[in-house]
Amino acid sequence: MESPPLPLILIESTPLSERPRERCLQTGTACLSLRECLALILGSGPPGIGCLGLAHLILTRPGPGMSPSDEERAFFTALELTGMTHLQGFHGLGPSGQAKILAAFELAKRYVFYRMQKSTVQKNTISHLANQALTCISQKLRAEVQEWFGFLPL
Repeated sequence: MESPPLPLILIESTPLSERPRERCLQTGTACLSLRECLALILGSGPPGIGCLGLAHLILTRPGPGMSPSDEERAFFTALELTGMTHLQGFHGLGPSGQAKILAAFELAKRYVFYRMQKSTVQKNTISHLANQALTCISQKLRAEVQEWFGFLPL
């Protein structure tokens, strides 16, 4: 089965104001797509494909023709479950690029955990025991594929 043709999106052919790095610095990271964020992390890609094309390939690996939100969900789920295995086999994505993406993913996970702890401590509405239970449970369940619903009497 042949993969669909890759849209050729080279940075050199993109107007300066539309390039991911410039847009990031001018308007902030919230305006960037996941594809552009990945391209910024990678910094470069193979000749003729570039970092935007490589980011496109990585995001469409689970299945071409997905909506951007489905691509994001599939990408994050694959990274969470398989880690480096999901990033192997892309022409132009070697160990350095794989490590950059995995490190960025880990940084994001640690930031979420930091924010969760900070907000829990600041609110100070949960008892110490409940706070410990919440921290342990959320760490364990965060990586689960299936959602869980339950209660914890304290």
